[in-house]
Amino acid sequence: MRIASISKPLTASGMALLWQRGKIDFDLPIQTYVPEFPVKKFEEKEVTITTRHILTHMSGIRNYIKADEFNKASSKHKIVKIMEEGSEWHNKTHFSDTQSSLEIFKDDSLVHAPSTRYLYSTLAWTLLSAVIETAAKQSYLTFMHNNVFTPYKLYSTHEDKNSPILSHRSKNYVRKSNKLTNTPYVDNSYKWAGGGFLSNVLDISRFANTMLGFYQGVYQLSSERIEEVDSSNEYALSQGIVRKMWACQTETNDKGVCIGLGWFIKPNLEQLRVRSEDESARFSVFHSGGAVGASSYLLILPRGEEGVHEGTKDVPSGIVIAIIGNLENISFSRLISEIGEDLYSVAYE
Repeated sequence: MRIASISKPLTASGMALLWQRGKIDFDLPIQTYVPEFPVKKFEEKEVTITTRHILTHMSGIRNYIKADEFNKASSKHKIVKIMEEGSEWHNKTHFSDTQSSLEIFKDDSLVHAPSTRYLYSTLAWTLLSAVIETAAKQSYLTFMHNNVFTPYKLYSTHEDKNSPILSHRSKNYVRKSNKLTNTPYVDNSYKWAGGGFLSNVLDISRFANTMLGFYQGVYQLSSERIEEVDSSNEYALSQGIVRKMWACQTETNDKGVCIGLGWFIKPNLEQLRVRSEDESARFSVFHSGGAVGASSYLLILPRGEEGVHEGTKDVPSGIVIAIIGNLENISFSRLISEIGEDLYSVAYE
């Protein structure tokens, strides 16, 4: 099934590997890695966009709506309507490489100056795939298969190419006037990094469990045995790196939710106290996804205090839930949060 924006945490793990290997500096100008991407101006002043800005949706790069349309929209509902009726959301053109995908938006105006506002942007993640290609000296898809999908045993995770025959590939649906219909043909080659992968709940759960193990220091670089991951240390993330990925960088537009590096975070109660009325809040990381004919959600609830492992020495401790649907515009967040809390209570309280 299409996993939509859960593609972003997969890409973020690839970025983290390159960061750990010293191949990427998240705070250098994006032109360090993609010189063909033009230096941007906002209100006639040159501004700097970094990899960190894109990972945290603070770059100002537009999503599926150009800056002038976005600024004219009177509500979030109007923005979504414009987006879902637009040609980019239902793109049918195949892009053979990352550089051609950048042509969609690289010359467009910024919606805001970098670091001044949160604005979710899938298109900006296409720029991240170009960063990966420069740092890794290979194509984005080759890097992801060799460094993330294969080592982490994500054998059912692929780019959403339309031509290959894939076992158990689902059909995709949308509800119109209370009737289910097939979704139109789309080509997601312009956004592999931000929303272009296919997978299943087994792979996504395995990926999340692996990240949880790295976060809790269960799967370490010095370990001779890395659960769920190829035994080569080259592909394991250090606990320190994942803790940085899962640390709040800035708040989002949703109360009590902040953004890390490619992941959304609900901090624990002590961190959240002044911003949340939810007395049951506990630390969690998550990402949702929505695409043509698809909805998805991934939740990780580590056991214990932030960054502290409580449990068996060789096994991550916490709750991981993944859900993928082949129907557009399903909101899984409340359902998954309730299931996660119930499972956590049964298992650990």
